[in-house]
Amino acid sequence: MRVPWGVLIPVGVGVGVLAAMSTDGGMGGGGGYTSAIQDRRTFAKLTDKAKPHTRKRTDPPYGLVLHQMGFDRGNKPSKYDKVTAHFKILQDGTLIRSWDDDVRLPAAGGLNSGSWSVEFAGNFPSQPGSTDPKRFYRPLPFEYRNKKGELKKHKGFGMDQLTDAQVQSGRFLIDHLIGRGLTHIFGHVQGGPQRQNDPGPDIWYRIGEWGVRERGLDFGGPGFAVSGGKPLPDKWRTWGDSAGGLDVPAVA
Repeated sequence: MRVPWGVLIPVGVGVGVLAAMSTDGGMGGGGGYTSAIQDRRTFAKLTDKAKPHTRKRTDPPYGLVLHQMGFDRGNKPSKYDKVTAHFKILQDGTLIRSWDDDVRLPAAGGLNSGSWSVEFAGNFPSQPGSTDPKRFYRPLPFEYRNKKGELKKHKGFGMDQLTDAQVQSGRFLIDHLIGRGLTHIFGHVQGGPQRQNDPGPDIWYRIGEWGVRERGLDFGGPGFAVSGGKPLPDKWRTWGDSAGGLDVPAVA
């Protein structure tokens, strides 16, 4: 059963508010968005790489593409203003809106034209719940050369786990966007090459697969991918079925 009009959302850790929603307002304005989603559209910035590929669109989005950032900068929203996505969900569950619906962002390859994108803060493993460094993208300190050829040190991207607060906020976002015409949900891996662990098994099963099973969203079907992407791995869709299923503990 779809619930587009009101849901209990965690804001931060351990706090819930009942968000009343409306569906008035067009793609370009703020109408129809609940105040439970923090509005940072006036602070959002495009990277130099994203600017040439960002433009307005006339058709409303119908799909939500799930991403992992591959890093975590803490729970201060301003640290994510240059992350190219319509929405961001921080580790404490803070849900941020950065761009209007009518902005086509270069966030998801061949899925850009008809989608919103949401980025989850964290560097998440390729195996559900893993703490093995081999399952993460460059989690430990490493050296690299910058554009000038200078040798630099990087602290690494760390090893994060998806939080219950992020799961709850991700599901809340799905319910909210259903009220704005959401019918499909995708993983970034489906939209382009070299995204094998984006969003990864934890985000997909606990949020994407939940949207498919509990809200009837369409993921394109087995084998669906565009622009050199790869279909969703079967194990992403089923790994938790024998370990408690889609239900997650309430946020403490």
